[in-house]
Amino acid sequence: MKKGISFLLLASMLASLVAGCSQSNDSSPAPESSSTAPVSSAAESSGSESAGGLSAEAGSFPLTDEKVEFSLMIQDSATVGPLDQNEFYKWYEEKTGVHINFTEVPAAAMVEQVNLMLVSGDYPDMMMCCGASLGVTPSLEMLYGSQGVFLPLNSYIEKWGKETQEVFSLYSGQLPAAITATDGNIYSLPNINDCYHCTYTGKLWINQTWLDTLKLPAPTTTEEFREVLRAFKNNDPNGNGKADEIPIMGSKAYGSNGNPNLFLLNSFLYCPNSPDMLYVDDNGKVACAATQPEYKDGLAYIRSLVEEGLLDASTYTQTGDQLKQFAIDPEGMKLGAYPHMTATNITDTIDNTPDQRTKNYGPLAPLKGPAGYQNTPITGQPYYSGYFIITSACENPELAFRWADGLYSEECTLNSQIGMPDTGRIIPTEGSKGINGEPALYQSIKIPAGTDNFVRAQNITLARRTSDFRLAQYVDYSDPDYRIRDNEVRLFEATRDFYEPYAHAQNHLPDAYLTEEEASEVAQLTSTVSSYIEEQMVLFILGSRDLDTEWDSYLKEFDSMNLNRLLEIRQAAYDRQYK
Repeated sequence: MKKGISFLLLASMLASLVAGCSQSNDSSPAPESSSTAPVSSAAESSGSESAGGLSAEAGSFPLTDEKVEFSLMIQDSATVGPLDQNEFYKWYEEKTGVHINFTEVPAAAMVEQVNLMLVSGDYPDMMMCCGASLGVTPSLEMLYGSQGVFLPLNSYIEKWGKETQEVFSLYSGQLPAAITATDGNIYSLPNINDCYHCTYTGKLWINQTWLDTLKLPAPTTTEEFREVLRAFKNNDPNGNGKADEIPIMGSKAYGSNGNPNLFLLNSFLYCPNSPDMLYVDDNGKVACAATQPEYKDGLAYIRSLVEEGLLDASTYTQTGDQLKQFAIDPEGMKLGAYPHMTATNITDTIDNTPDQRTKNYGPLAPLKGPAGYQNTPITGQPYYSGYFIITSACENPELAFRWADGLYSEECTLNSQIGMPDTGRIIPTEGSKGINGEPALYQSIKIPAGTDNFVRAQNITLARRTSDFRLAQYVDYSDPDYRIRDNEVRLFEATRDFYEPYAHAQNHLPDAYLTEEEASEVAQLTSTVSSYIEEQMVLFILGSRDLDTEWDSYLKEFDSMNLNRLLEIRQAAYDRQYK
C-alpha cells in the first residue's frame, strides 16, 4: 500500500463520486464502431519497462523466477469460499509464481469500501471490483487515472497483452473503444461474460397446448394476439368447464421482464430495457422512447387489453411468488401467456410439477404493430468495464498486468469458471455436443453442497466467458426431453430462432465515459426521469390517467425534470466515444 492524492482533496469529491458509483452500467453490448481506440498509450504507463525475473515472452509461464506477492481487493461471493483456499488460485499461483494476498469485500459493501479506500489513499496493488455497478465507474476511472492512482494499461497491453489483444479482436466492433477514456488511456480490463440469451430479453412465453387445442396459429401481429387472448379467455382451453383462464399475466417483482410492457411496446417503437428509456434514433440522436407518439400508441394498446380483461391488472401489483403459484396451480393450467427472460422462473422446471407444466409453453416472436414494426431490445452486454485495475501502490505493474492477462486464456477460464479437471469438470468424450450443437468443451461436475466454495472462482475472477465458451457446455442429447430439461438449450434455441432476428442493434445506446461532473448530474437526472416514467406508465395502463386528455401534461412534466439536459449530456458522451 502507499499514499496517493491528498485526503482533503479526495474527501471533497466523495459526495459526487458516491452518486457516480451507485449508477449501474447500461447492460447492453455496444454497437459496432469504426472508431476503435488504439492500444498505444496516450500517456506513459508507470512502472519499469522490464522487471527482473520476468519470463521473456508474452503468454509464457511461469511469469517470474522468484516468488512475488501482490495485494488484491476483490469482491466476495456467497458461492465462493475464502480465495486463499480456492483450488483455482492455488493452481494459478503454481503456474505463475505469483502469490496473491486477498482482501475480500462483500458485494453489498463494495461501493462504500472502494470509496473509502480511494479517500484514504491506502491502495491495494490491484483491484478486481466486478464492474462499474460495484465500485469503479468510468468517471472514477478517469478521475483517478488522471491523478495517477489508476495506471494506464495501454503500453502493457501493447507489449504483454497476448490474451487481452485476442479479446479485443473477438469484440473488435466494441473493444477497446468502449473501455478507452476520453484522454485515450485504458485504465481497466473488462470482464467477459457474454450471455447470449441474456442479450435479448423482453421474451414472452405462450401456451402452445392451448393454441393447439383451439386450433389457432401463433399470433404474429398485435391484433392477432388480441384475438388469441380472447380465445384463451372465452373458449375454455383447459377444458374444465370453468371461466378460470387468465390470458396473460406478469409480476412487478421481475421489473421490465416481469410485465408484458417491454414485449408489447416494441411492436410500436424501439423501447429499450432501461429505466430512462434512452436510445439512439435512426439519425444518430439520443432520444427518450417514453416521449414518442408511438409510445403513446403502445400504451393505448396495452390499456385496451387490461380494459377487456385479457391482461390481468394484478400484473402491476403482485409478487413473483403469487404469479408462480397461479402458473403452477395443481388444479390445472390456467395461464395463457407470461413474460420473462427465462421460461422456468414462472412455470418451474420439468420435474417440479406433476404435469411437467413448463412443457406447454413456447416462445412467441415479437409481434408486428399497426405500422409493421417489431423489435427485440438488446439488453445484455458481453463485457463489464472497470473490472481489473492496477494502482500506483503496485511496485511491479508489468508483472501484475501479465498475471491478469493470463486469466483471459481458455485454460484459466475453464479452471476458474467451471473448475479444475476431475473436481470441477469432465473433459467430454469425442463427439459430445454443447448447447449450440457444436463440439462440447466441458461438462460440469455437480459439487456436493458446501464444497463448491473451493472448486470454482466463478463470476468474481477476470475471465473470457465468450458466448461460444458458454454455449460449449455439454448437453445430454440422449434425453428425449433435453430441450426442456436443459434450460440453457431451451433459451439458446428460443433466442436464436425467435428473438435475435428482430433486434435493431443500431438503436441501442451503449455505455460511454462521463466526466465526474457529468456522471453526478446524469445520476440525479436519470433517477428523477426513470421514476416518473415507471409511475406514469402504470397509471396510464390501469386507467388512472387518461391518454387522450392528459398526454400533453404528461409530456410537459419532462421539462421540469430537465430531460433535455439528460439527452444533451448522453449525446455528447456518445458522440465523443462512438463517432
